Amino acid sequence: MHEAETTTRFGMIKKLGFFIRLFFVWIYARVVHEPTQIQEVLSIPDSESIVYVLGSENKHDFLYLNDLCLKHGMPLAYASNGHSHLGYATLGAWIAGIFKGRKKPFSSEEIADLVVQHKPVLIFLNQYGTKERQNRDKTDAIFRAIDRRIHETPDLKVHFFTVGVIWERRMESAQISHFNEIYGTPTRPSSVRRFLSVLPSLGQLFFQIGNPLCLIHHFARDAESAAPKAPLRHEFDDDIHAMHAMVNGPKVKPHQQLLREIVESQRFQNELKSISQQTGQSIEELTLEARKILDKTASKFSLVVCKIFSTALMPMWSIIYNGLYVDQEQFNRIRELSKTHRLVFIPSHKSHVDYLVLSILMFQNGVLPPLIAAGENLNFFPVGGILRRGGAFFIKRSFRGEQLYTACIRYYIDFIMHEGYPVEFFIEGGRSRTGQVLQPKFGILRMIAQTVQNDPTLPVKIIPCAITYEKVIEDLNVLDSDNYFRIVDLSLQNKVSDIMLLLNGIISKGFDPGQCVAGLARHIRNVLMAKDPVTLPLLETSEGNRQKYQQQAVTAPIPFLYKALRLLNQCDVNYRTSGNKRLLVELTLIEVAQITQADDATPVAGRKPRRLKSLFHNLIGQSRPKTAAKQVAAAVTPSANR
Repeated sequence: MHEAETTTRFGMIKKLGFFIRLFFVWIYARVVHEPTQIQEVLSIPDSESIVYVLGSENKHDFLYLNDLCLKHGMPLAYASNGHSHLGYATLGAWIAGIFKGRKKPFSSEEIADLVVQHKPVLIFLNQYGTKERQNRDKTDAIFRAIDRRIHETPDLKVHFFTVGVIWERRMESAQISHFNEIYGTPTRPSSVRRFLSVLPSLGQLFFQIGNPLCLIHHFARDAESAAPKAPLRHEFDDDIHAMHAMVNGPKVKPHQQLLREIVESQRFQNELKSISQQTGQSIEELTLEARKILDKTASKFSLVVCKIFSTALMPMWSIIYNGLYVDQEQFNRIRELSKTHRLVFIPSHKSHVDYLVLSILMFQNGVLPPLIAAGENLNFFPVGGILRRGGAFFIKRSFRGEQLYTACIRYYIDFIMHEGYPVEFFIEGGRSRTGQVLQPKFGILRMIAQTVQNDPTLPVKIIPCAITYEKVIEDLNVLDSDNYFRIVDLSLQNKVSDIMLLLNGIISKGFDPGQCVAGLARHIRNVLMAKDPVTLPLLETSEGNRQKYQQQAVTAPIPFLYKALRLLNQCDVNYRTSGNKRLLVELTLIEVAQITQADDATPVAGRKPRRLKSLFHNLIGQSRPKTAAKQVAAAVTPSANR
């Protein structure tokens, strides 16, 4: 890890001023970042150099990156190609900086020399108050100087970290208005727009759609990879734009412009000519009909509606379902793929919740939700308009033999994929009413394959998805079977505290305590069946677990199993009417853990209610005179012998 050192006024600040830190606590705490990306920065050894790259010299982006470095121990940039940042430091550092320290900005050659000395630096692709041409020339000069140093120093390895902070989850319009010229765009927001987008109240209502994101992309460069090619600035600029497109999608074209571009494209016109020759209809008639089909089909996607869906549906799903389980590692892979590929999601289809779940998960994980092929039967007022803005485009369930309709759908899918939108469709063709996976229908998949065939340079990744509902709870015994073996082992050892911690871990994963009790009862029943070779075939488990049950059956006495089953069954009966369900389960497990307790003299983690009298007897006997203790003992002993 690079050692912390004093930075210059043109680098990062070692201690931010009080009001700046207060500002971070109030607003910037909402920015979401990936811990794995932070670890990438921290893993760079001292013998290698770090270069941070920010899209523009904006105080919000700079201060957030500075604060992120301070919080997580990332190396602070010693210098940058920007203006002085001394005004963000503490009052003492600001006064001291006025009278001492470097006052002249760093040149491109000086920044390259710092990289050779393994001092972290920060490069702004666009400097404040500088024209675009001057920005391009200055940053190109810096990257050329660094490339020269890499060639001159064979052992030098430089790690570039492109940092993109997306403050606003809103799609950018392809049309530039006078308002955007003043206020900025989601990709290039003004300072006022950045500030308003993170306000906890105002921003959430009008500007903010989801928490801001900080994305860091890392790639290394050494003497072998520093061959002359396109300027490095282009790579970083493309990378930052890819980050924005991954989260907020491509620039949105007006609906009528989208239809016009599809219909007036040369390939589509050639298709119309072919259909005209076969049907005898004029090109004008076919064009008009195609516009009507596309107008009825095309999505009017909006991230605002996705935010509304997320806000409204997630609390409801937390009531209906016991939890939402996602493979986060796979989602991180999807996020990286979305920067360079067109994604095609093919989920199973058992419920109308399927497409809502996937879109909301994509939105919450910082990936653009897909445009979804939905059945035309859902296109009715007002549901159709809402779903259309949530990403749905409507198609017929079957359009075999309809040449014009097929051409419209094929070229619409081709258009949105080239624009950069991910696509989702259900290969089963419809919703499964039985819960079983239906036979696949390859119509849309064939259209996507044809799109790739027509343009081999278009990078496409097909991602199958499995969305299950009822099996999540049913598979608790399979997924967490080791937990039941541990609970029984700990109960035999009277370790109540360990059982309570294990139960808390199961509940924290989203499992219902009642399901845990039912699963444990089935587990103990299987252990009981495993004690006798005659009842061994009655085990409700896989062949792989039979041996484990037999091993536990050796250590578990039959009286313990009988009493545990009775207690768990009683808990299951009382669970629905209990006012404190978790406490009921905890008390039941405590009783199960004390079944094998020898007597009150044995130090255990808990005691059964029926033994509280003898516990009080011991406490009272220690705190009163001997004569009083005898009287109490005489009063207690008869009741114990009943």
